[in-house]
Amino acid sequence: MLLSLEALERYWAAAATNEPLLIVGAGRWGRVLAGVAKLARGDDSLIGMVARSNAFDTREWIAANAPGAIIGETIADGLDRLSDRAGKLPAFAIVATRPRDHVEDGLALLSRGIPTLVEKPMSHDPAGARRLLAAAGDVTLGMGIEMSLLPGLHHLAAVLAADGISVDRVELAWSDPSGEARYGATKRMHEEIGVLEDILPHALSMLRVLRPGPGWSVERAVQAGDKASGSMTLAHEGGLIADISCSWAGERRRLMQLFSAGWQIATLDFAQPEPKIHVRERLVAMPTPADSFTSTLRLEIGAFSLDAAGRQPASPLSSGLETFLELHEAGLREIAGQKSAL
Repeated sequence: MLLSLEALERYWAAAATNEPLLIVGAGRWGRVLAGVAKLARGDDSLIGMVARSNAFDTREWIAANAPGAIIGETIADGLDRLSDRAGKLPAFAIVATRPRDHVEDGLALLSRGIPTLVEKPMSHDPAGARRLLAAAGDVTLGMGIEMSLLPGLHHLAAVLAADGISVDRVELAWSDPSGEARYGATKRMHEEIGVLEDILPHALSMLRVLRPGPGWSVERAVQAGDKASGSMTLAHEGGLIADISCSWAGERRRLMQLFSAGWQIATLDFAQPEPKIHVRERLVAMPTPADSFTSTLRLEIGAFSLDAAGRQPASPLSSGLETFLELHEAGLREIAGQKSAL
């Protein structure tokens, strides 16, 4: 889904709206989200956090970083406390717990009629993720694929389209150092998922900017025994092949290379908040004000807040989620097949 500059502006502005927000999960990622929401709003009084296993530590973090926020030790407790302060239920919630808990936490929120954004992957188990899709009904459900909103990618796609360039092959390299410390905490991997399951939602969401909608398939998927490195090939029926390599034990790297008729015609380096875009080896500047949209998480919060409010068209976060589950299943089958062949 190619987004216009106007759509990105709406998302950025919407993140500043001070509606009650509940974040389920108070680990590293939950705290990052709370910090982004506070910075966008300039206020933390309507931000609630659910800390089931680390309430004491989270209270210390809140006191130092978001003193106006509310903490609950269960979803019900967090909802009650935040609703008492706001006078209404949260406008939406974000599930930022570990993948194995995503489904149950999401179901608990959806059953109360609360629009829910589940961080990627939606579950370590595609069948569980389908339970969420089925349970959502008329309640808005989304997935935290903030890279689908990356301004540099949308600008690059628009430039290529304006030049009449059709991309037929993509190479995406994505890696992080082992034990990387960012946002004031060490990044921790969860044993229930591997690196391919972690990166696939982001990769597919970015590729859908170039080829929207369904039509994607997994051609190949290989993952190391420790799940810390792997590669896969995705294909679109409209004529696009994407080779993806990823690792949890390399240097920090986020590089997309785009090809047309065998020639490399563009690159997008998004390892830093300010992307570097080259088309035919020439540096392409980001337009104003998109050059200031340096937080994809702020765009994610704003986009889903509009989705939750029923604004149309729906953002990439809430659109075509079934495709992600289909490819997750196909990728797991490919990985299992590789293991059985050894």
